[in-house]
Amino acid sequence: MIKLSLCMATYMRGDYLQETLDSIVPQLELGTELIVVDGASPDSTPDVMQKYSQNCKVRYYREKENLGVDRDYDKAVGYANGEYCWLVTDDDILKPNAIREVLDSLKSGCNLLVLNSEIKDAQLSNVLKDQAIQGGDLVIPNDPELFFKQFAFHLTFIGYVVIKRDLWLARDRESYFNTAFIHVGVIFQFPPIEHVQFKSKPLLTIRYGNAMWSARGFLIWTFNWPRLIWSFKAFSDRAKEAVSSQKPYENIRMLMYQRALGAFTIKEYTQFLFFKSSVLSNLTGLIIAVTPGSVINAITYLYFKKYKANEALALYDLRRSIFHSNWLVKLFS
Repeated sequence: MIKLSLCMATYMRGDYLQETLDSIVPQLELGTELIVVDGASPDSTPDVMQKYSQNCKVRYYREKENLGVDRDYDKAVGYANGEYCWLVTDDDILKPNAIREVLDSLKSGCNLLVLNSEIKDAQLSNVLKDQAIQGGDLVIPNDPELFFKQFAFHLTFIGYVVIKRDLWLARDRESYFNTAFIHVGVIFQFPPIEHVQFKSKPLLTIRYGNAMWSARGFLIWTFNWPRLIWSFKAFSDRAKEAVSSQKPYENIRMLMYQRALGAFTIKEYTQFLFFKSSVLSNLTGLIIAVTPGSVINAITYLYFKKYKANEALALYDLRRSIFHSNWLVKLFS
């Protein structure tokens, strides 16, 4: 009987996959398995998987075409045999003894176990945050609104999710295909999930800044994520606003930040904002879009350094921007 299935969707991660699997496969024990669904990767992924798929606890499924990460995670859960599914990622690292600690936590019989992590840079050489969420273990009360406000944004990272397989399969998943957040849709759709736990000890290391959809960051964070959050009928508008503004594209600081990262240009303005918001928002968006990115990056970076110095992830993103090497940014910094 399989207690825990680690379910992974992968695409074009041949350069990282071996390191990830080396952190997972040695930890597999009796009652656990690893399911890997490959979305037709054209890189070295099949070669990497050939070595690991010889392990009887590892099953590798290669799709004929790439239909997106949401469908592939859903397929992985469908292929799994475990009572619980841990939705692991293909470029992050499990901490030693992580699987055993998850199994111990599942003895409580919860429906959903939310995990924690440390966060490192893309090279795994520097710690950006020692814990994504500070605090101790929680048995989250059956207060869906409180859980939603406190954990919805934390759960943008799919690797934090350990969920009962039967519960996943019984809920609507198709509505959340192509959102990049199928797990958030499954968790927060109606009716809300009860019997939730949070384990505060970091059991994995996130390779931050390595997301496959970084190039679509403006679309995802300015439109797709708010649309998803505001689609949930079980929560009040006040709770939704605590997770995401309904119209972040009308927020000057949001547009400045996206411009500083290089994610918001005149192309995004024309495609997403032109005549889609108020006159003032249109004008503000246009001004930000045409202002040199190096200037916006310098101003935004200085703002974060002075007023939000504890926002290590934002500062890291700003430093990795294509604009940050500009002499003007260095002068401001």
